[in-house]
Amino acid sequence: MRFSVVWICQYVFNEILLDSLSCGHCINNSIETDRYKQLWLKYDYNDIRYIIVPDSHSRIDLINTIMSIADEQLDEQIDTGSPTIIQKYILISKILVLDEIRKDW
Repeated sequence: MRFSVVWICQYVFNEILLDSLSCGHCINNSIETDRYKQLWLKYDYNDIRYIIVPDSHSRIDLINTIMSIADEQLDEQIDTGSPTIIQKYILISKILVLDEIRKDW
């Protein structure tokens, strides 16, 4: 599973709106092209404070995704002087599971 701002926004949109457009994934594919580069949110990994996922299964998927990030991408974006494995652990430590948060309230 690929986690990105575009992926997250797909779930923020009203499902009826996506159904009326007949293909939500077509929106993602279009927005990812350079034509829409002005619409992209630009951020570094160290800008991320929280990563909220719906359930434990999503957390595992996201951990696997983070662990598969190329070391070069982390070196460019996180300037902590830490080995890239530590940088990945820092990102993983920011994951919160919504199902678990709901139990606290």
